[in-house]
Amino acid sequence: MGSRDLRDRTTWVVLELTTLGEMRAEEGTLPKLIQEALKDGSDTEVFVPCVTYNKGKDRIVLNMMEGYAFVASGLTEGSYIDLGHTCPYVQRAMFTYQNRIPVLTTITDAALEELRIGLKNMVAVELDVGMEVEVIEGPYSNMIGHILSMSDEVAHVYIELRSLRAIRSIPKMVLRPYQPGEEDNGERDGG
Repeated sequence: MGSRDLRDRTTWVVLELTTLGEMRAEEGTLPKLIQEALKDGSDTEVFVPCVTYNKGKDRIVLNMMEGYAFVASGLTEGSYIDLGHTCPYVQRAMFTYQNRIPVLTTITDAALEELRIGLKNMVAVELDVGMEVEVIEGPYSNMIGHILSMSDEVAHVYIELRSLRAIRSIPKMVLRPYQPGEEDNGERDGG
C-alpha cells in the first residue's frame, strides 16, 4: 500500500468574516450558517477558531484568529467565491493572483491542526476546579462532569451516569466548559 500523495490531503479555504459573521462566530452558530450558504456543500467541514462560554456572569470569548473562518476544500472555486456575495457573514473568500488568475488562499491541514491545538490550549488555561465540563474527544466523549482537581496536563473529573460514578483523569485539552441547554451544533469548539 503506497502512501497518499500530500496533495490529496485536505486544505482549507480562508474566509474573511463580516462583523455579523464575527458575532455569529462568538455565538457558535457560524459553521452551520456557512454550511447552509454553500452550494452543494452542506456537509462540508467548517472550522471557526473561536470558543465562547459563560463563567459565572461573565461571557468568555477565546479567539485564535478573529475575523476568519476556514472551509474544507473540495467544492468548486465559485462556491467559495460566491459566499462573499450571497452570505451576510462572509466578507470574501481570500485569494491571490497568479499570472493574473485569481487563486483561492488555502492553508494546509497541518496548519489548521496547529490552530485547533492552540485553541484547545487556550481553553485548558481557563478551566477551574468545580467547573462543569464536557469531554469533546476520546473514550469519554460527550460526557459531562465536574472538575475536582487539576495538574498541569490533566483534570480529575467526576462523572456520574445511571450505572457509573467515577473520577477520571482526562487531558485538559479535550475539555470544554459545559453550557447547559446549549444547542449542540457539533462545532462548539470551532470544529
